[in-house]
Amino acid sequence: MDILVAAYFHVLRIEPVRPRDPDRDRFILSKGHGAAALFQVLALRGFYPESMLETYGQDGGLFAEHPSAPADLPGIEAATGSLGHGLPMGLGMASSSATGCAPRSGDHLDDLRYGRTGGLRDRGAG
Repeated sequence: MDILVAAYFHVLRIEPVRPRDPDRDRFILSKGHGAAALFQVLALRGFYPESMLETYGQDGGLFAEHPSAPADLPGIEAATGSLGHGLPMGLGMASSSATGCAPRSGDHLDDLRYGRTGGLRDRGAG
């Protein structure tokens, strides 16, 4: 949780009022089952009202055990869940940006990609 708070409040260049800004930094939570912490930090940062967190884990709710599709929740860059796939997804996003294939508002390459991996090494991921 401390890493997420530090990232979203002090490191990432992302604004809740413009969650899809093409020049924003990206954070991918590869450890998808840690989504509850990410949802809390996004609510505290202002991406959606904290009261929405009360629907966590409810049938048909937006807050599931793993992050859902990016179109469903602002601040979510990728639907995660398969162990360890956040790193290659982040590399793909960075490669797309570096080669000019990603949408951008300027001519510069200064947006960053961040990822958090870890845990479950006994399952061949981490």
